[in-house]
Amino acid sequence: MTQVVEIRCRDSTGTKFDYPQLDSSKNLKVSLATALDSSTDSVTSTIVPAATIGHGRTTVTPAYTITQLYSTPTSCQWITIQAARSNTGFIAIGTSPGVTATPGASYGVVLESLDTYTLNGDLADIYINGTVTNDAVTYTYGV
Repeated sequence: MTQVVEIRCRDSTGTKFDYPQLDSSKNLKVSLATALDSSTDSVTSTIVPAATIGHGRTTVTPAYTITQLYSTPTSCQWITIQAARSNTGFIAIGTSPGVTATPGASYGVVLESLDTYTLNGDLADIYINGTVTNDAVTYTYGV
């Protein structure tokens, strides 16, 4: 069975920071926007079993078109979306209608090349919109 390590960091106000990444030695590291106060803040890790792991790629064609990430309803424990390395513009991730990557009027989470965003939910409820035709995202998910 495949397992995923979920890392959660919270400051004393309950604000969640999730920035896991691998360093050059393949060690898992967490970067935080602010330092943790050991008396009030916490860092926890949990091994989350995932029965199935899948992946895909979605392309925005033409630019500024709201595009569904995946058409088949698929409820996921986690979904990690990454802007493709070859992207030259911005990709916004959100719901439809409303997600837009329009400069100065963006709605959703906006990614540049190789930026990632992790969430949970249903693949069919996620939409992308990009500023450049043929920019794309790749995604991996655990069901």
